[in-house]
Amino acid sequence: MHDYNNPDLNHLNQGTQPLDRLEVFGNWDAVPLGWYALCPTKEIQKNKIKTYKIMGQQIVVWRDSEGDTHALDAFCPHMGLNLAQGKVEGKQVRCKFHGWRFNDKGSCTHIPCAESPKKTSKVQSYATEEQYGMIWIYPEELAPRPVFIPHDLRGKKLDWWHMKPLKRKCHPHAPMINGIDAQHVKAVHDINIVPEGSIRMRDEDTLEIYLGSEIPNGTTLMGKLARWFLGPYYAYINSFVDGNIALLNTVKDVKLFGKWKAPECNIIYSIQYRERGESNILPICVTEKRNGLLSTLRTKSVLLLTKIGFEVLKNDEGDEFFEDLRFRHDNLLAEFDRPIETLIEFLNSKPLSKWSTNQRKAIIKTEKMSKSSLSQTMDC
Repeated sequence: MHDYNNPDLNHLNQGTQPLDRLEVFGNWDAVPLGWYALCPTKEIQKNKIKTYKIMGQQIVVWRDSEGDTHALDAFCPHMGLNLAQGKVEGKQVRCKFHGWRFNDKGSCTHIPCAESPKKTSKVQSYATEEQYGMIWIYPEELAPRPVFIPHDLRGKKLDWWHMKPLKRKCHPHAPMINGIDAQHVKAVHDINIVPEGSIRMRDEDTLEIYLGSEIPNGTTLMGKLARWFLGPYYAYINSFVDGNIALLNTVKDVKLFGKWKAPECNIIYSIQYRERGESNILPICVTEKRNGLLSTLRTKSVLLLTKIGFEVLKNDEGDEFFEDLRFRHDNLLAEFDRPIETLIEFLNSKPLSKWSTNQRKAIIKTEKMSKSSLSQTMDC
């Protein structure tokens, strides 16, 4: 069973409201391949090493003497000490317990009491990249592509603003649904959006859902100001990348006072969890970095407006939604919940990393079947 929320709820109502079984969505044991934000860049200084727990994996990250970052599984393959207790030597790290040394590829390069290291004395290494003032990690030695950048900002200089991580007592996939949940947006935020918005694959890794509606022509002051400032229509795009990153692109195709194109606001959400049952969603406001005093002021203004919009919506989101969440996907409404159903299908199609518990079980099962087949063949 999948405990989408607080593990304390896992055993409740199992006879009448059993939990769903999905391949990836809401599954703590399934970690999709993709980039994960690990820590702020400034946390790792030159020749320093630190350890982090992310997605059920203990990792060490260090910055070498040239300023490059590297990452390995945390535990020495000899006697299991966390390598973060050791020290950085050039591009390598040396374990404090017995002095074994490992390079940035995880290969053991020196054992003080042995002439040559064993070939099996290897630690899994991971690709790292610095983007948006964060160190990101990929659950493989090599990453097929860089950390996601919004398509409209690629090739441009970027500026960003970190916001306080959202801590939720639920699987990080659950909050990803909010922005495309027409019923929720109406019930909680009193905003009407079109649930049949455009849905497409922007590329092989990015699901893009375009949503919008007319701004109500009501009698409230906020409604009148919104129509006067933004016009009669608003729209936004939710994009989902690799099952672990989301992008909210707001103020889409809006003209201020019906004349000037409004700057679009982008918020990137990186999901992660450190302990089962508790997750973080890290929001990062991103925009184009412009040169010159007035242009810099405009850049900071866009980031500030993005942050204000985020805070307004966040304040309407009670934590109780996520602390008492028992999601079921079989009762989704075809008329209103098509974006949600599409997102779940997209997430369930994602390839899994070595960090996935069920992936390791599948590998073990395959190996056992192969050995069994080989044994039967030899017996014949």
